[in-house]
Amino acid sequence: MIVRFGATFPDIVEGKGKNKCVRKDYYRRQPQFDLNAVDSFNDGLVKGIDIYYPNLPEEQANNRYIVDSVTAKKLILRRGAKLPRLAWRKSRRCRCGI
Repeated sequence: MIVRFGATFPDIVEGKGKNKCVRKDYYRRQPQFDLNAVDSFNDGLVKGIDIYYPNLPEEQANNRYIVDSVTAKKLILRRGAKLPRLAWRKSRRCRCGI
């Protein structure tokens, strides 16, 4: 038996053309443990956290996008009064409405 521990697993490509399906090569086709960042820190697996705040000029800081909401098919970003929307295709490539 081969047991793999890791955060990244290779992609497996099944089918061709429009029927192409890319999935992760998990054991039994699903992750055996779902360990998120908070659980990792609380279990002592993460030894420290380093936070970096970029030193941006005021003009660049005001020219940023803020995540307004996220769903499986839509990412809504906010920039001032504008609300650009991003829609996800089936192939998970992004069509930007910015």
